[in-house]
Amino acid sequence: MWSNFKRNLGFFAFLMCCCFLVTSSFAGDKSEPGGDKIAASVNGKVITQTEFEREILNLSNRHSIQSQDSTIPDDIESKALDSLITRQLLYEASQKAQIKVDDAEVEENLQQAISKFPNKEAFESVLKRENITEDELKSEIRYGLAIQKYVEDMYISKTSVSDEELKSYYDSNPALFKHPEMVKASHILIRVDEQADEAQKNEARKKIDDIAKQLKEGKDFAELAKSHSECPSSSNGGDLGSFRKGQMVKSFEDVAFSLNPGEISPVVETNFGYHIIKVSEKQPEGTFPLDQVEPQIEQVLTREKVQQLMEKDIETLKSNADIKTFINTDEKPKS
Repeated sequence: MWSNFKRNLGFFAFLMCCCFLVTSSFAGDKSEPGGDKIAASVNGKVITQTEFEREILNLSNRHSIQSQDSTIPDDIESKALDSLITRQLLYEASQKAQIKVDDAEVEENLQQAISKFPNKEAFESVLKRENITEDELKSEIRYGLAIQKYVEDMYISKTSVSDEELKSYYDSNPALFKHPEMVKASHILIRVDEQADEAQKNEARKKIDDIAKQLKEGKDFAELAKSHSECPSSSNGGDLGSFRKGQMVKSFEDVAFSLNPGEISPVVETNFGYHIIKVSEKQPEGTFPLDQVEPQIEQVLTREKVQQLMEKDIETLKSNADIKTFINTDEKPKS
């Protein structure tokens, strides 16, 4: 299905997750002077047990999201270790290529990370829980940006996809581009907590009824959404984009799919609160045209080409590197 094709996975994130089996032999248990065990070393650069375990968790979470399967793959430890080794080799290559990362770039990425939390305190709480300082996080950001720039300069910028390749992929994978009936809608939401008492519900209902009255008087839907809606979509005039059945709560989608383009619903109640819905477009079941999906196809084909190039270069980097591993990844990790 097209929803599977359009997985929300960043391009660089995918490249950094490419795992290639480690061919070096496993030795006995080693420890750093500070007490953290050493999982591996790459040209003398230590990969700690803590880093290894964190990478296992990252890959496990990513696997669960992408495959919707909570079962831990048998080879997750080998993949985690190889992912860390691969990143270190790419980082070393970036330094040989004299890739530079400015402090301003690191700070910008740090602020982006902080912005995903409700407040700075919540962000700092996670750092404390993970036993990472902000300076250590900045170092990790700098490390990742160096690799990203190297991959972009050495591979992505030198890779192109022809119109013929786009058309061939589209024609060869028709099932990927089919879509069910969809609607494009906006809404205005007045939130009501599920635990709200009658007085709170009545107050919220009064607000939404007043908005409904203003709409009947000819007020602009998008402007009312911007000034009154309690949904993040308010900044876009309430625009929710296009969605298919099953993506919204049933009471909301039942009304949305019953409306014709341009129609505005009466007040709709869901577990989120009170909504007024406006449908702007309806799209029957069908197939996305090629021009609409070309950017996604190009991304997929570019990713495949870059992965092939990187696999060859990484194998060369590995063969010329001093890689030592000190743990046994043959056993299946415990659930």
